[in-house]
Amino acid sequence: MKLKSTATDIIAIVGAALAVIPNLFKKKPFVLWYRGRDEKWYQKGGPFSHRQCVKTMSALVDLGSYEADRFVILRKGVTP
Repeated sequence: MKLKSTATDIIAIVGAALAVIPNLFKKKPFVLWYRGRDEKWYQKGGPFSHRQCVKTMSALVDLGSYEADRFVILRKGVTP
């Protein structure tokens, strides 16, 4: 009787652990924010991967109307 209950508990724990593992490796979305001259924050892109945020930021800076030190990359849902 005790052995059957223990095996069921172990299976439940292993099942819960296996359900959590894919969430650990899921890509986390990022958002690109820009602080304007009026000191307000504007979302310039996203949700992207971190690499896409960096590429978007460099493309906007290359246009000449944006400054690189005014950008910030944060996780989706986090605001500056």
